[in-house]
Amino acid sequence: LHYPLRRQRQMCIRDSPMTITLLSILPEIVTDAVSIDASFAGVILDGSALSYGSGLTIRDADGVTIRGLQVLGFPDNGIVLTGGASNAVIGGDRSIGTAPLGQGNLVSNNRLSGIVLEGAGTTANWLVGNYIGTDLTGEVAFGNRYVAGIAIRSGASDNVIGGDTPETCNLVSGNQAGIFLLGEETRGNTVMGNYIGIDATGAQALGNRGEGVRIDDASDNIVGGHIEGVKNVISGNTGYGVI
Repeated sequence: LHYPLRRQRQMCIRDSPMTITLLSILPEIVTDAVSIDASFAGVILDGSALSYGSGLTIRDADGVTIRGLQVLGFPDNGIVLTGGASNAVIGGDRSIGTAPLGQGNLVSNNRLSGIVLEGAGTTANWLVGNYIGTDLTGEVAFGNRYVAGIAIRSGASDNVIGGDTPETCNLVSGNQAGIFLLGEETRGNTVMGNYIGIDATGAQALGNRGEGVRIDDASDNIVGGHIEGVKNVISGNTGYGVI
């Protein structure tokens, strides 16, 4: 797909919700300031017909925005930020827009992880207002099956996972692990204001099958905080809440 706009390549879909069933993987996003915005309709990217590949990959691009999508059923990962991707916003405020989750994305039923941030220079990205591992109601587990809802690894640093209002928190439930931070150079990431292992109502368990948050060889990362809006709710997981 090619959208040749001089200052910004933008796919903005505002009509009826639709399903795009992919028969080949999409090209990587390598251009700065690309906006894929389905927050006024909702668009399903269905990867179930593919034998390999991830849904959307942002590589060494600055300022990309992805909103209002459902990224489902890919053989690898749902959304990948890699190779120095920076200042991306994945999701947004679920109260804005007419898509099922407004500006938020649904990233579920992918074989490995829902969203991956990896590599040195993959920094200052914001994952906000997404449902990762559930259905649209946030009450049924659809899972990202073999790794995690969100995986941050291989030196991805200074990224923010979550928001400080009910409409901008991420729901990370029903996956293998919830959020997985891995690697010595994976530093300075903040996990705040998320629901991890419960449903969207906050009243019922919808656990990740492993840990809620797993930190392995990664230092100087922050989970939660003292202010009410940045506290995570981590409960109902089969493994440890935080390890």
